[in-house]
Amino acid sequence: MKNKIITKIVSTIVVCFILVAIIVGGVSIIKSTQVIKSEAIDKLLNIASSKGNEYSIQPAKMENTVSELSKAILQSIDVSKINDTNYMNKYENNIGLLMKSLGENNKNIVDLYINFDPKFTGGHETYDIGYEYDDVKNQGNVKFNLYTLADYKKGDSKMSWYYDPIKLRKGLWSKPYVDSLRNINVISYTAPIYLNNVLVGVVGADMSFEDLKSLILNTRVYDTGRAFLLSSDYTFIVDKSITSKYNLGTMNGGKYKNVISKIKNNKSSVIEINFEGQKMLFAYYTAYNGQIVGIIVPSKEVLKSLNNTIYTILGAIIIGIIFSTVAALCMGKRISKPIEVATDFITKMAKLDLTKNDCSNLNIIISNKNEIGIMGGSLELLRKELLETVQTIKQHSTEIVQYLDCMAVSSSQTTSSIAVITKTINELAKGTREQVDKIQNSFSKLNLLASDIEKSVLSISNLGKYSKEMKKMQGQGCESIEVLNENLNKNDKISKNLGDNIDKLCKKSNLIGEIMSTINSIAEQTNLLALNASIESSRAGESGKGFAVVADEIKKLADSSLDETRKIGKILNEIQEEIALNKDNMDEAKITGKEVNKSMVLCMKSFQFIGKSNSNTMLQIEDLECNINEVNESKDHLIRSNEEISTIIEKSSSSTEEVAAIMEEQESAVENVVESIEKINTLAVTLDGIVQRFKIV
Repeated sequence: MKNKIITKIVSTIVVCFILVAIIVGGVSIIKSTQVIKSEAIDKLLNIASSKGNEYSIQPAKMENTVSELSKAILQSIDVSKINDTNYMNKYENNIGLLMKSLGENNKNIVDLYINFDPKFTGGHETYDIGYEYDDVKNQGNVKFNLYTLADYKKGDSKMSWYYDPIKLRKGLWSKPYVDSLRNINVISYTAPIYLNNVLVGVVGADMSFEDLKSLILNTRVYDTGRAFLLSSDYTFIVDKSITSKYNLGTMNGGKYKNVISKIKNNKSSVIEINFEGQKMLFAYYTAYNGQIVGIIVPSKEVLKSLNNTIYTILGAIIIGIIFSTVAALCMGKRISKPIEVATDFITKMAKLDLTKNDCSNLNIIISNKNEIGIMGGSLELLRKELLETVQTIKQHSTEIVQYLDCMAVSSSQTTSSIAVITKTINELAKGTREQVDKIQNSFSKLNLLASDIEKSVLSISNLGKYSKEMKKMQGQGCESIEVLNENLNKNDKISKNLGDNIDKLCKKSNLIGEIMSTINSIAEQTNLLALNASIESSRAGESGKGFAVVADEIKKLADSSLDETRKIGKILNEIQEEIALNKDNMDEAKITGKEVNKSMVLCMKSFQFIGKSNSNTMLQIEDLECNINEVNESKDHLIRSNEEISTIIEKSSSSTEEVAAIMEEQESAVENVVESIEKINTLAVTLDGIVQRFKIV
């Protein structure tokens, strides 16, 4: 049972912990995945935004420089004098100084220029101003009028920087290209200038792209993640592995068109895509100039910390399972130990073993301040009450056996006395019959009285002897009846004591019944308590299942207690039935004793009457002896005397027969008493056998 309960407790706790661990671990992994992925997305987005903003700083400055130059031109030019060559030359010098100042304030600008539209200046001459920064000399120079009218051709690709912004009526950024003079990558920004919706010219600036390129190429994300730069038409500008001839929208048969749609809809975001044969997280940021700074990194690198977290959670779950198993074993032993002790104790009592061997564990249970402690105390109280009851029954059953033995001896003595009395009465009856025969012979030989006087004297002498013997037997009969009466009185007292003991035994058995009712009540309350615990554990849900198992075991223990108490109750009912039967037999024995006492009184009176009659006979015989010599003279008197003697003897014979009949009835009554004693003795032996089944030492 112990192993079964421990197995259930350990299994329940471990299963519950595993379920909780799976739920918590699963939720933790899901939440960790979401958090880590969210953090990774935020991190990538921050990197992309940071790099995009950093990348946008210099282009923004260059746009501001171009914008300042455009505003300065619009604010300073006198349209009425643009056809004046002297004015334009002077104006160019002033603008050149401004451009030099602007260029020197922005060290990243390598070229700053303004080309006035030939139509705006009259179409006869060209005016253009150019500032360039010499890296060798570390200074800037301003040059004027480097273009001719022949250079301004719309179809000329070399002049696309001039006509493209005019066509779109907005500033444009060029793709990076190699400056042939400096042999470096540069990027250009050109914007048209309009005054009252009339084209004034195109302002532009070139800046080194090397630092921006290094900014992109030197960006490292996780282990193998990298940054790249796309143009506004999604062509690769800068990337470690993809050249500028590739466009994101046309790569792999237009596989990334959905990515382009998302880029168009959002300035910055993070997208999960399959790129270069593996899952990638693609973060992008649209820069100030419309170019896109992208960050791409393998998803497995981003979720590397997640894997570590998952391994940590799984390790914690395994450790928790081991710990919960150990804790469940300890808890199971602690819970099952009291149940095991209580079960062993109840099993021991069910086997009628009431000894107090190995009760230390039960004392530990009793010391508990809970239902198990109450149950242990009730079991110990039951053991003590049963022990006291069994000891009382055993003591009284021993006394009953002793009393029955005394009654058996008394009955045996009474039977012997009655046998002696019966024998004496039979002899007395025999003598009486002989006297009757002799008297009858005396009547028949009355005429021969003279000749037979000697025989008559002899007969009278014999009659005297017989009378003396009869008197002696009558005395013995009285003594026997007195002894029998004393024994019957003792038997009556013993029967009364036996009845009192049986009444006490009946009360004790009823007390045991009350104790059994109390135990049944405790078991039913324990069963009800287990039911309430099961209901509360079901309300508690998953966390209450371990307790539900414990509550179910307590209910089983309560049911087992009810079964055992029913068995004890059945044995107790058998004992009560035997006691009731003994009590009925004792009542019958009392009634029979009373009838025997009445018969003995009658018998005593009969013997007294016999003694009195015998005394009269003796007196008559003495008179006969005195008057024997007067027989011849008093023949008639002799005949009358003989008649009287015959009458008396007949009466004596009748009384003797009555006494014999009474003695036979007395003997039958004594035999009934003996039979009742034997039955009571059998019941006492049965009761003692039941008591012997209890172990109380």
